[in-house]
This record gives sequence, C-alpha cells and structure tokens, in this order.
Amino acid sequence: MPYNYLVDVDRRLGIVVASAPNTFESTRDGILEFATDPRLGPDFGIVLDVRENDYTPSATEAPELTKLYLEKFRGRPLAMIVSRLVQLGVANMIATIAELRGGSVRVFRDRDEGETWLAAEIASARDSAKSGGRA
Repeated sequence: MPYNYLVDVDRRLGIVVASAPNTFESTRDGILEFATDPRLGPDFGIVLDVRENDYTPSATEAPELTKLYLEKFRGRPLAMIVSRLVQLGVANMIATIAELRGGSVRVFRDRDEGETWLAAEIASARDSAKSGGRA
C-alpha cells in the first residue's frame, strides 16, 4: 500500500506516510480513502510525509491534487514533509495554490518542525473558536 495512515487523537493529527511505488491515481485514491476515516476530526491537522515517495506530481497534476485535498480536508492545515529538491519545488507550488484558495499548507524538510507548526495552527484555531472568531 503506497500510503500508510495513522490518526493521533491526542495530538489532533492525521499522519500520512507515502512509500513507493506510487502514481497520480494511487495518490488521488489515497486522499479519498483517508478523507473517510471517521477518527479524523474537523479540527485535526494533517502531516503528509513524502520523503520516501518515488512519485512527484507533475505541474498539471499538482493543482488537481491540491483541489481534491482542499475539497476533502477544508479547514485542516497540512504540513508536507519532503526530502528531495524536486519534492520541495512541487510542494511549494501546492502550498501556494492552496493558500490562494484559502487553505493552509506549509512545506518542511524536518518532520518535527512540521508537527510543531501544526500544533501551533491547531491551538490557534481552537483559541479562535473559543473566542467566537475574534482576534
């Protein structure tokens, strides 16, 4: 299976780790499958660790996958963890597209940094909800 999932309820995280072999289709199917996990709350962040992945979306596939991610995981911040330069470039393109469409995606080369950012995003959203959305 090209995508392994873990839902960490205590930390409010959905964690996805990609492994080879992978394709556009398996990535699309992975997003659709993970989106149906009932443990994944609306206030969770998502870690997508693609460091060991052999597939990198093309310039035409990246916007399609970004759109699907935003449709299925609206409101959930995403930390993408990459290792190779080509992954970094495509992940930054995905982050930019997501931001322009109202999403919150950041790219990291270190998983701990990504999870730290997500914890802050989750806490900020929780605090905002408690205060009724007032800053």
